[in-house]
Amino acid sequence: MTDPAPRTATASAAERRRPLRVCYPFIGNNVGGSHISTLMLVRQLDRGRVEPVVVLHEAGPLADYVREQGLTYELIDIPAFFKPPYWSLRNILSLIRKTATIARFIRHHDIDLVHANDVRIHFGWTLAIRLAGAKLVWHQRTGSFGRSTIKLLLALLSHKVVCISRYTASTLPRSLGRLIRIIANPFETGYATVDRGAEREKIRRQLALPQETQIIGFFGNLVQQKRPFIFLRAAAEIAKSHSGPFAFLLFGAERNNAIAELTAMAGELGIEGQLYFMGFQTPVEPWMAGCDLIIAPGIGEGLGRTLVEAMIVGTPVVAADSGGHRDVITDGQNGLLARADDPEAFAAASGRLLSDRDLAARLASRAKQEAVENYSIKHHVREMTEIYAGCLDGSRKTKSQDGAPDERSFTEGSKAGPR
Repeated sequence: MTDPAPRTATASAAERRRPLRVCYPFIGNNVGGSHISTLMLVRQLDRGRVEPVVVLHEAGPLADYVREQGLTYELIDIPAFFKPPYWSLRNILSLIRKTATIARFIRHHDIDLVHANDVRIHFGWTLAIRLAGAKLVWHQRTGSFGRSTIKLLLALLSHKVVCISRYTASTLPRSLGRLIRIIANPFETGYATVDRGAEREKIRRQLALPQETQIIGFFGNLVQQKRPFIFLRAAAEIAKSHSGPFAFLLFGAERNNAIAELTAMAGELGIEGQLYFMGFQTPVEPWMAGCDLIIAPGIGEGLGRTLVEAMIVGTPVVAADSGGHRDVITDGQNGLLARADDPEAFAAASGRLLSDRDLAARLASRAKQEAVENYSIKHHVREMTEIYAGCLDGSRKTKSQDGAPDERSFTEGSKAGPR
């Protein structure tokens, strides 16, 4: 079948009135915060304005999650998709072949814009997007852009770079400043009404915990950046310094034999009988609500999804004083920050909240109010829809005088013009 011709400025009025067709490509081999945030956006989009097309390269764990969300996906079967080291000869040759395949897909499905959320997608799709004549929104969800010249050149081919926090934006090269827009991740604020006592009782019964057990949670995939071993060392300090009993729960998918290593560490620290691996859970908010305290020791987080989810359900948080956590937590006002990679600092901050219930309640109450006001899905959908329209009608926000990203909203009601 012949591919449709590239769209031009002479496209018919009827075509221009149809919803914008936006593609959301993913690898598909895992489920993480970026997938949860993006698919939350996809679910809530106004189908009269935006028609989403979710694409996976592997029918792996993400495929199941997409279906659970009531969504469908297209499969471009590329199971070994552009793995590090990115600029190996194998990857370069593979990229040439994949670029042609992806460009044909974009043209065949009449995609207006691609919203890319993953570094491998950024590398693997950018040239194909431009070749196919579509627009690109590059979503930077981490603070690890790096110093790659090729990555910077690819980012400069995008029409907008969305950063999830001021911290994330601060790590990008200044040459991207005119493209940057800061939009926080979306969250299900409806969980603010969850009954924490009831959820705590569910956990207690499931794990056969004594009634007086204090439940402390870690939420994040079991990878180095999330610092689960710091959580364990802090847990051991808490168990030694405070009267229990305690239960330390780790929620998240295992990576690289992490459970065996953490179990061995727990044995060395003497807390193996208090440690529980809970796996990946969705929705995660009820589990968070059942915890007395959440410790988030991860470093370099773009924003800190765990923090906001905990704030919404009213569970107090101790977080690493690192990266995007500082965008979310104001120390002593809506949570506590502890020195990164310092188990004793985490134990001391946690001890304050465990021993001073009034302080914990005050921080959690303020945190819930802020989270519900600032991180709603409706706000996120509105801002992202404006980004899409702005890319397609050629509108650009004014660069601030100092070259920093402009955080103001696009004009309400902007429409896609001729392509």
